Amino acid sequence: MLQNKKCIVLQLGFLLTIMLLSIMFIGCVGAELLLGQPLFPGDSGVDQLVEIIKVLGTPTREEICSMNSNYTEFKFPQIRACQWRKLFRSKTPEEATDFIASTLAYAPERRTKPLDGCAHAFFDELRNPNTKLPNGKDLPPLFDFTEHEWNASPELLSKLAPNHLKKEYKEKMNFKLEERKMKANQG
Repeated sequence: MLQNKKCIVLQLGFLLTIMLLSIMFIGCVGAELLLGQPLFPGDSGVDQLVEIIKVLGTPTREEICSMNSNYTEFKFPQIRACQWRKLFRSKTPEEATDFIASTLAYAPERRTKPLDGCAHAFFDELRNPNTKLPNGKDLPPLFDFTEHEWNASPELLSKLAPNHLKKEYKEKMNFKLEERKMKANQG
């Protein structure tokens, strides 16, 4: 499944960064988990491209250019994007469809960034200290942020850190702010 989507991207010459392409893969996998079937079925890259257009609509010239400026002369059928609510089951949480939609945009700059995606409301349950695994065990540590993650904006970090870890988060954030000030003063 993912290999076929990679082939479509390569066939059309879309030069995307691995991270942004991976965001699309996350959206495809998430949608398939919610649907119980592939979001973009097809036997070939062209078949899958047609399925992508059926869901996302026809890409605009600007969207095509943002994916690869060498392919601005492609002619696609004019199809409007489907409504996400119609695509997923009626019991699918709105946060889930909103998250999936945020990952599946033609233009790379319109896709959610990885940390922003982690801060999405769809994942709020993981920030609840009472959330358990299906077997009743505690969740593994999910909030042991890397140096890169600690360097995100304070607003984003405040969304990522669960309420029960806010005190620890604030202490670490204050430490990181002091560390940044020291580095700035040295340089």
